Amino acid sequence: GGLGGMGCVHGRATNGAGGDDIREKELKAVLKAIAQRYRKARIDLDQAEQKAIERINTLYHQKQFNGGTASDLQELKSNSTEDKKALFGRMQTFASRLRRNALGLPPEHELTAVKKGCMVPLKLLMETDADRLIHLEKQVIELEKASKGFKKKMTKAIRDRKRMEIVVPTDMALPVQSPLCRFSDLKICVCWPLVYEYIEQKGPVCGAASVASALNILTRHLKTRLSSDLSQEDLLNYYRSQKPKDARFGGPKHPTWTKPPSTAGVGNPLIMRAARDIGKRQNARLRVGYWLGVSTKCEVQLSMSKDPTIQQASRSTAWEKLKIFFGPWEGIRSPEEGHRGVRPHRVLIHHTTNHYSLVFGYREWKVEHGAKQGSIVRQCLTATFNQQPKSWMPWDSVCDIIIQSKGFYNFMHLSRDRGQELIFAAELVESIRRLNQKKLGENKPRLSTPHFLAATLVDTLISDKCQNVTLK
Repeated sequence: GGLGGMGCVHGRATNGAGGDDIREKELKAVLKAIAQRYRKARIDLDQAEQKAIERINTLYHQKQFNGGTASDLQELKSNSTEDKKALFGRMQTFASRLRRNALGLPPEHELTAVKKGCMVPLKLLMETDADRLIHLEKQVIELEKASKGFKKKMTKAIRDRKRMEIVVPTDMALPVQSPLCRFSDLKICVCWPLVYEYIEQKGPVCGAASVASALNILTRHLKTRLSSDLSQEDLLNYYRSQKPKDARFGGPKHPTWTKPPSTAGVGNPLIMRAARDIGKRQNARLRVGYWLGVSTKCEVQLSMSKDPTIQQASRSTAWEKLKIFFGPWEGIRSPEEGHRGVRPHRVLIHHTTNHYSLVFGYREWKVEHGAKQGSIVRQCLTATFNQQPKSWMPWDSVCDIIIQSKGFYNFMHLSRDRGQELIFAAELVESIRRLNQKKLGENKPRLSTPHFLAATLVDTLISDKCQNVTLK
């Protein structure tokens, strides 16, 4: 943009508005020719350097294979190094001379151009395009280096959005005439206690927040538990005791660790062991295991067969098992309908790509418009970031992640052992029955489980809907 006022090209000056345009075009043409000659010269220099290096290496290997002595080889090696340095110096001299003589003028002659009464060296004009190109190349390299992490994050966000946060008809307030509202057989089931009572993680500690949420939900209504609600810090302390040398958990034993605590070193076995041990401290017997995966140890097994029919059949079976898992909340549409009357005795923890979270529910509907007319859409409600239940993940994507990881990612279940609670309840009922049979004045028998309160029995009967234990 600053080249339009140049009034001297090859030492020739003109006047007038039309002359300015002509001078600008001529100067741009000259600069373009300079840049082209400079780029071609750089290519020629690179080729010459490569040929010289190859020639030096060839001579060196010929001398080596012809049976030269050690001193001869060392001398040839030092000579090759000096030749390379001299070649590089000659190339730099030639490049500078090429830039100065781009217009075919002698090096000692310096032309000037007149721009608003100022003397501008023409050498700067000749080097403008080449230097600008080099500067832009450096800027591109710096920008690519700075944006590498941003590109990675954006790619992951786009991939997760396409896979997990698909827009469905019930997510938008559209008129009935819209094609997106043409669906049928909509079924939504959400476990409201999980939605209301989960713990939000603080920092990259999903392996601690998800387990703490599951344990609190399973043991909160029990009168026999020994402590209050757990926090993610309680789980972190347990992980630190199990892996004291892992600095990623932080803590006082690693004062040099400046980053926030992380559960990146936690695996599925340690999570299940933590659920069992901390459950015992809470005076609750918990069963922990794999619920969905490709291993034979899983309660629901996915097929790794390449036959699409067999794969689809195994995924459909697993989906039906998931619907049975959330069966107690199938008819409850909102928390105002009395979700506190039903307490969950089983909780699922979803181990997906670098994240642990709870599974809060599911939904499915039948498509009645478009290319996928007649197909059934199946999604489960989970958390892909932190622990907030706001990501509807397609069931096929869940199964694909588990199968592609060959069982590394899976579903784990934590279930409360209701049999032990029923034993306590039966003992209390029997003790009350024998107590009522005694006449006044006789010694009353002592209850077999005095720490088990009657309120706990009532809570057990209401929460678990026991039909076999009744009170008169």
